[in-house]
Amino acid sequence: FDRHVDKLHRAKNDSGIVNHSIALLPNKDILVTWSQLNQLKSNINTSVSSLDDISKMQDIWFAIIDPVSNSIIYKGKFTDASNNRADGEPRIHWGSGNQGMITWQVGDDASVNKGSDVYYCVLTENSGSYTITPPQILNNSLGYNYNVSIAYSNGNNAIATWFNDADMDQTTTNTNIMYSIWNGSSWSTPTERFTVSPNVILKDYSLSTNGNY
Repeated sequence: FDRHVDKLHRAKNDSGIVNHSIALLPNKDILVTWSQLNQLKSNINTSVSSLDDISKMQDIWFAIIDPVSNSIIYKGKFTDASNNRADGEPRIHWGSGNQGMITWQVGDDASVNKGSDVYYCVLTENSGSYTITPPQILNNSLGYNYNVSIAYSNGNNAIATWFNDADMDQTTTNTNIMYSIWNGSSWSTPTERFTVSPNVILKDYSLSTNGNY
């Protein structure tokens, strides 16, 4: 998509904006992503809709902002295959060049399988214009897959890591850290980075790269 200008204003609505992530891109544009309900909270009947029903109303949005003109270049929404699955935990990851990603967690269709998958889109900037790939699955290993972190080693190559809770039981201590390598156009087969020691509960982690090493 090419640039068009909408005046920037403070977000204020009744749609439950949460989980925002923001990044300053190498060309000085600002990329923002967030989760948002697809209907007003005031219209949701909590006596009829379960927590699962409400979570399925949540979508991932993103916007690109020109801070010089204080304007929105583009704003749009990602959709999964059915647009009836819980979307959340969006994060921005950007390399040293003109390519980056947005990742998020998508709940599985409960009628088929329980758990969650990791989705991603690739954004590429070229002279002020942007292209974006359709939502794709980075990982759909059995269980809960969440807390994705991606670190670029250069402008195009990156490594992704995330938690995988295969038995989907938060009271057990068998959550593992998975990883996959991005070669600029595709991901390697997701692999267990290491098995966590018994009786250890994973809550968070960090990831970084050292230049081109």
